[in-house]
Amino acid sequence: MKAARAVRMGWLLRVNRALGPDRSLAVAARFAAALRACGDGPASPARVSQWETGAARVSRCTVRRYERLLGLPEDRLVAVAETLPGTVLDPADRTERTLVLLDRALGGASMSGSGWDDLTAALSTHPDVLFHPRDGWERLTHRLLAEMVVADGSPWLQRNTALTRLLRHPGGGPGTIAACAAFAGDPAHQVFMEPLAALHVTAHPDAYRLVRAQLDHPSSGRALCGALVAAIHKVERHQLAPPQVAGLVRSAAELVADTGVPDEVRHLVPVLLGRLPLGAGGPAVIRLRRLAGADAVGRNVLDSGRTHATGTTAAVVSRVTRHAGARVGRELPEPDRLLPVLVEEMLFDPDPVTRLSAGFLIAATPYRAPVSAAVAAELPDALRDDDARAAALLAALGALGTCPDRTLLERLVLAPGVRPAVNEAAARALGLVPGRSPEAFWLLALYRHLTAWRCTGSATTLTTVRRLVQALGVAGERRILAALGQDPEVPAAVRSAIGWWLAVDGTTRVSAAA
Repeated sequence: MKAARAVRMGWLLRVNRALGPDRSLAVAARFAAALRACGDGPASPARVSQWETGAARVSRCTVRRYERLLGLPEDRLVAVAETLPGTVLDPADRTERTLVLLDRALGGASMSGSGWDDLTAALSTHPDVLFHPRDGWERLTHRLLAEMVVADGSPWLQRNTALTRLLRHPGGGPGTIAACAAFAGDPAHQVFMEPLAALHVTAHPDAYRLVRAQLDHPSSGRALCGALVAAIHKVERHQLAPPQVAGLVRSAAELVADTGVPDEVRHLVPVLLGRLPLGAGGPAVIRLRRLAGADAVGRNVLDSGRTHATGTTAAVVSRVTRHAGARVGRELPEPDRLLPVLVEEMLFDPDPVTRLSAGFLIAATPYRAPVSAAVAAELPDALRDDDARAAALLAALGALGTCPDRTLLERLVLAPGVRPAVNEAAARALGLVPGRSPEAFWLLALYRHLTAWRCTGSATTLTTVRRLVQALGVAGERRILAALGQDPEVPAAVRSAIGWWLAVDGTTRVSAAA
C-alpha cells in the first residue's frame, strides 16, 4: 500500500515535468541542473528518478521546487499530494505565523488555501495546544466548512486536507466533530458529503455517533451518502466493534430496500459488503448481499469491484487513455501504466472518495484537458444505452473541473429522456467547471426539476434542484436566487439553502477562491 502511494506521488511529479510546457526539462539531467541552479538544494538525475518512481521520500520543499521550476501555481502539486492516503509532507513549524493565521481565521479576516494548510499543519505538530475560549475549535471548523462549500479545485483540496487534520487533532477532534454535526444538521447549509465522509479519519466515538445519527435520520441524500461512506471506511479501518458492524449491516439492508433512497447511496451497499471483516456472515449478511445485487450496478460491484462489467470498463478506459494520450501530443519516455489505473478508478470505482481522488490527481497534470475531452467524447454512446455510465462520465468531468463544452452540460441538465441521476450529475458538474450560463437556462432548469419533484417526490430530483442552487451560489447569481427564495412552492430545505447563499459575505467568497 505504501509503495502504491509513493508511486502516485512520483507519477504526479514525473508527468508534470515530462509533459510540461518547457520541453527541455523533460530530460532528467537538465531538470536536475535547473534545480541546482535555483539554489534550493541538491539534485541529481538519480535523485530525480528516485523521487519520480517512489523510491525516495518526497518532502514539501521538493514539491515546491517542482512547482516553481515548472511554472505551476503555488500549492498546485502540494494540495494534491497531501490528499494521497498516507502522504505527509513536512510542515513548517513557524509559531509566529501560526498565531497570526489563527487570529485571522477566528477573527473573520481573509484566509487563503495556503494559510489553512500552514495553520493546520502547524497545529498538527502541537497535540497539546489549547484554545481559549474552548469553542475555538468549533468556530475554526465552521468557518473552514463554509469556505469549502464555496471553494473548488486546489483551494477546496487544501481545505479538505485541513479538515482531516483538525479531525485527527487530539485536542481539537471533539470540537471539530461537533462542528461537522452542527453543519450537517442545519438545513440552511448546502450539506455536502465531505464533513461526514471525512469522519472515518478519526476513531473518536463521537464521530461514529454522528455517522449513526445521519444514517438513522439523514439531513439529505448527500448527508446520507457521506455518512455511509464514513461508515464503510470505519469498517475497513477496524474502528467498529462487532455489535456496531452488525447494526450497520441491518441499517444498510433497510437503506437498499427503500425505493426512495438515491442510487448513489444504494450502490455503496455492495462496497460495504466488500469491506466487512473476513468471516462475516449469517442471515443478515446473506440478505444484504441479495438486496445489494438486485440491479446491474450492484451485481457488478459484488462480482468485480467495479460499477460496470469488465468488458465495458476495459473498452472505455482504453479509449479514454488512448485519445487523451493523442491529445497531449507528447509521450513519456516509458509507457504510462498509472494513467489507465486512475481513469478506471475515476469512472468505475464504486467508492466516491476513490473516484474523487483519482480525478483530482489527473487534474493536477497536463492530462487534465485531454482526459476531459476524451471523457466528454464518450457521453453520446453512453447516453444511448447506459445512463449509469453517462452519470459516471459526468461525475468525472466535475472531478476534473473542466469540460470542453459547457453547453453539453446544460443540455443534459434539461434532457427529459434520461434517468434523474444523469440530470443530477450534469447539474453537479455545471457547478464545478468554468464558465457562466444564461439566465434563461437557469430559469428553465429550475422550473423543470421543481415540477418533476412535485410530481414524483424523487430524492434524486430534489438533489438536482439543490445542485442547481449550489451552482447558482458559486456563480454569484444572487438575483435568480433571491427570486427563487421568495417562491412559497419551493421546498423549505431549498429555500433555507438559498438563504445561506444570499448571506455568504464577501470575505468568505474571496477567501474560498484563494
